Amino acid sequence: MPHPEHWDKAWAETEKQFDAMHINPQPMHMNPQEMNQMFHEAWHAEQRDIIEREKIREFEARKAWEEAQVMAEKKEIQEMANQWMNAYYDPEEQGLAEEFDKAWASGEEEVRKMENKLEQDVIKDAASDMVRVMMADPDPKFQNSKFLQFLKKLETGEYKIQGNELIKGEPDQQSAPPEFKEFENAWAAENQKYEQNVMDEAWKAEEAKLTEGETKMFEDIWKGMEDQYKIEKELEEEYKKMVEQLEKANPEDYEKIFADMWQVQQDREEVELYGDIPIDYKFNENNPFANEKNPLQTTLNLANQGRTREAILALESHLQKHPNDVNSWRLLGKLHQENDQDRVAVACLLKAIKIDTQDPDTLLALGVSCTNILDEVQAMNHLKNWMLINKKYQDIKLDPNLIPDNLVGVSLKVEQIKEMNAKLIEVFEAARQKVPNDPELLTSLAVLYFIARDYKTSVFLFNEALKYDETNYSLWNKLGATLAHLGRTEEAMDAYHRALEFKPNYVRCWVNLGIAHAFKGEYHEACQLYLNALSMNPNAKHVWSYLQNCFISMQRWDLVTKVKDENVDAFRDEFEIINVNDLPPPEIEYKEMNEKFLLKEDADKWLKEFQGN
Repeated sequence: MPHPEHWDKAWAETEKQFDAMHINPQPMHMNPQEMNQMFHEAWHAEQRDIIEREKIREFEARKAWEEAQVMAEKKEIQEMANQWMNAYYDPEEQGLAEEFDKAWASGEEEVRKMENKLEQDVIKDAASDMVRVMMADPDPKFQNSKFLQFLKKLETGEYKIQGNELIKGEPDQQSAPPEFKEFENAWAAENQKYEQNVMDEAWKAEEAKLTEGETKMFEDIWKGMEDQYKIEKELEEEYKKMVEQLEKANPEDYEKIFADMWQVQQDREEVELYGDIPIDYKFNENNPFANEKNPLQTTLNLANQGRTREAILALESHLQKHPNDVNSWRLLGKLHQENDQDRVAVACLLKAIKIDTQDPDTLLALGVSCTNILDEVQAMNHLKNWMLINKKYQDIKLDPNLIPDNLVGVSLKVEQIKEMNAKLIEVFEAARQKVPNDPELLTSLAVLYFIARDYKTSVFLFNEALKYDETNYSLWNKLGATLAHLGRTEEAMDAYHRALEFKPNYVRCWVNLGIAHAFKGEYHEACQLYLNALSMNPNAKHVWSYLQNCFISMQRWDLVTKVKDENVDAFRDEFEIINVNDLPPPEIEYKEMNEKFLLKEDADKWLKEFQGN
């Protein structure tokens, strides 16, 4: 406040300002006390104006600073903050030290928020990359992955990582890829309907039609959903462990951490989906061929008629009498492969390789089946051993210890697996330089690139193999499956159809064709294909699950209730289901195809070995 001795000067200045404003005040006869009061009020008004102008200037500076933050990286943010301080802060001249401290604290908080936003963006970008790759893959094993669902939540902001905690946030629709936005929008719409009791009413309508057994089935489904919820809670705890790694990691390492977690989760889901490979093959009870005099001959006769399921039963009867027949175990494994039962196939093939460790055909078949059930390290090990025993490639250098033969108790990190894969590819590429026209080598190399998720190279190699083995229906199916992983669904379907022209009873190919139609949203066609596959092999339990998912997508609850019986005939009133005997004839006779691709053995010589036994 001014000193009293300056009041006269101040009052004179005030009178001048009034004159300049063309104000004609009435003559005032004031005593010094009244004059002091008037000036005191005027001075305070002026100070309020100064403070208000300072606040406006501070607000404008803060606004400019915040706008700069949006466009800046962390380092640039700090530099701008320093510039702001130098430009607008001089505590000796302005006497605003306290106000500036508050403003600076607020600025630091904004920096922290921006740092967190940048970190979240990096995490979301890393998650987004993996989501796009996995969502482009039509395989239900990937589409139904719980880890994929977790990554989607990270990508959209529904889950956020702050400090060392995993927290729930608000989904950010703008960060999601277009196809996921469509999914989220559709899901939100359905969820709203659910909240409006539309689903309740639909259930009531169907509930009245349910039998006691059907009611129990839905109770079992609900129980399964509760179990699934428990599993997801356990998984969320595991994901929180990953958060601790993210807290300590550099942004460029986020993708690797996600990849490591994917490998762990992939192993968990593999066990949930497929279970452990059975140690001993379980023969079917009540086998109609149990008393067959020559079950091996019956096996070949049935296989040559395209009746794979019956051929399997006849071959089981033979193996119960001749458990050390390596050719029969290999053939049984291949028949189960074609029937889309890889777990059982692996059990048979392991029996065969235990009897004959030097059989390349069995090792190659194991490499394929182990890849299908996501046991990729074992798949690479079998392909390694295939190369080691192959006489064509004895001069190719390959370290036998590149992949341990005994993996029991061995825990491998993703980087180790990638390194094994890369080194094995290098060896197989060297072999291809030596023998470029070996379809089995090209197939093995294509599988290795498939494991590496290099689907384009895998497609190229399968096409190369088909140049030298154009009637190989298994190769056509593998080409189709790899094209599907690239999202080239129409091309994949063409490849599947070509495989079925050579082998109309190829169950695995019927299933893959169904998956392709389901991926396109053509659920009725997908259901029909699944049912045709199941009519040829009702033991392919996972296909019943695919069928049920399609019915749910179609909102056909009446059909969902029929799935529990696993009876294909129950669906014949709505779907055209072909009996195996009514399938169109193959482009090349089954007998010729079986001898070329399944037996790889002189059938007559093999039969003579067991004639009369």
